[in-house]
Amino acid sequence: MQPKITFDVFLKIFSKRFMLLKQFKRPPMIKTKIIHNPKAGDEEHSHLELIKLIESRGFYTEYSSIKDKDWENISHDVDCLVVAGGDGTVRKVVKKLLERKLSDKRFPLAVLPLGTANNLALTLGLPESSEEVVDSWTNFKKKRFDAGLIYRFKEARFFLEGMGYGVFPELISRMKKIEENMKDTPEKKLEAALATLNEIVSSFEPDSFEIEVDGMKHTGRYLLVEIMNIRSIGPNLILSPDADPYDGWFDLVLIPEDDREQLSAYLKSKIEGEEIESDFNRTRCRKIKILSAATRLHVDDELFKIEEPLEIEVEIQDGLIDFLT
Repeated sequence: MQPKITFDVFLKIFSKRFMLLKQFKRPPMIKTKIIHNPKAGDEEHSHLELIKLIESRGFYTEYSSIKDKDWENISHDVDCLVVAGGDGTVRKVVKKLLERKLSDKRFPLAVLPLGTANNLALTLGLPESSEEVVDSWTNFKKKRFDAGLIYRFKEARFFLEGMGYGVFPELISRMKKIEENMKDTPEKKLEAALATLNEIVSSFEPDSFEIEVDGMKHTGRYLLVEIMNIRSIGPNLILSPDADPYDGWFDLVLIPEDDREQLSAYLKSKIEGEEIESDFNRTRCRKIKILSAATRLHVDDELFKIEEPLEIEVEIQDGLIDFLT
């Protein structure tokens, strides 16, 4: 005859089994939306390979190419946006997010770097291989990334990396023409950009600037005027080693005409594969006003032509975008 099980004994057995089941219960699946630039870098990842890689790590995915008209349509149940591309692709996605209503859901961004320079990926401290990057998402930390807000310039409203005048906008202009016929690897493209920039520096005619930094005024002729939110711009030029996109401050880098040789020496060391720490004039600030007759301006990796003297104001916005680091 089987002994009777009292209610107390039954409750204890049930509780133990429930706790065991709870221990082995899988966490809810994280849903990501991949926004992919299929032309980024050396185009080594197809969309099917990306989906397979990310889903193999336990994530559920949706996919859109940045070339599709409806890529910005994001389902409300998406937990995270995966931006697979270069810095320019990240900027396009952020631009769309900033156009959304304040009441809309705030999506964190996971960057899967496939571009040429990938300055944002370096800033976020991401591993080099795509597999390692995706593996890192299981233990991610979400950090609020500062951005620059631009006033009195309707063509661009914000930047993530940096904006400025001088030799760097000239480099963007020349590289657009050079890269049209280049089928090289990202490494070769970076080498070409450094060599081209060094040529520009040797003969560039600087513009005059009036700059007001947190109430302090600077005037002069500069080869480069750069407001930096992160350490590096362009072909991984580390012009501001201490820049931190989480601290609520910009670094304003000013390279006057007299520092032409110093800038050239820095570029030559980069070309030769040696990374020396740059020592250019840097000022930490939160608000900047710039007046100049310069005819070119870059905002991140976008180039803009300016038809007449223009005064621009820039202010830092703390924690505007969430990135996974």
